[in-house]
Amino acid sequence: SFLSKEVQMPDYTIVFQIWDTAGQERFRSLVPMYLRGAKAALIVYDVTSLESFKIASKLLKELHCHCAEDTKMMLIAAKCDMP
Repeated sequence: SFLSKEVQMPDYTIVFQIWDTAGQERFRSLVPMYLRGAKAALIVYDVTSLESFKIASKLLKELHCHCAEDTKMMLIAAKCDMP
């Protein structure tokens, strides 16, 4: 799924584009397009799934290949409240 949200600041506009691919392989070829011009990127993984973490690690490597050096990156652990 995709969501775009503009936030007006006094001197500029911030555009948030959220792409939720759920780690699906079929979206892998689109990663460079998603990242074009990105100032920040978030990768969310499921702490209850080792496979989810492995996918997140691969995506993080792709970010380093396709993003500018000054792009901010964050790895986020989801479902931390799960046993």
